Amino acid sequence: PLLRAYSNVFSKKTKPETLDIIRLKLLRADLLFSLTPNEFIALRRLSLAITTGFGYLIIQILDMHDAPKIVAILGGMAVLGHIYPDIWLNDTIKQRRNQIEKAFPFLLDLLVLMMRAGLPFAGAIQQGINKIPEGPLKREFVRYQRDIRTGLARAQALENLSTRVDIPAIT
Repeated sequence: PLLRAYSNVFSKKTKPETLDIIRLKLLRADLLFSLTPNEFIALRRLSLAITTGFGYLIIQILDMHDAPKIVAILGGMAVLGHIYPDIWLNDTIKQRRNQIEKAFPFLLDLLVLMMRAGLPFAGAIQQGINKIPEGPLKREFVRYQRDIRTGLARAQALENLSTRVDIPAIT
């Protein structure tokens, strides 16, 4: 709640293009439902403040009086604090992609076998989802099915799946 309240303070100051880029990254990390782009920016600023405060604490503990070293420590901690949320988000996206890439061939084999056995595409997807282990690929195809059930065209649902996953083999 505090992060959400803090994100509302500067939500109108952020460029729409920046929000769109962050929204796409959060979507690809499957975090868009738990974290908005404005909250991510607030998290980035909060991380900057915390790491800078930690740098100040280090300076006080070491009893430093050399100005260049103080500036270097505070500057380094500020930069680290500002970019760490982006590093974490990119790492989350990469791990999710790897998990999906590992599970996709098995699902594809299941789909081919079931469709050769006479099931239509929708039935093969349902059976494939039931057979694959829990993970990001299963969640994505469950979301694909949910899109279809809510009335979205199959092509649009597959396009949404492609955008969320952003893996060339699936696209």
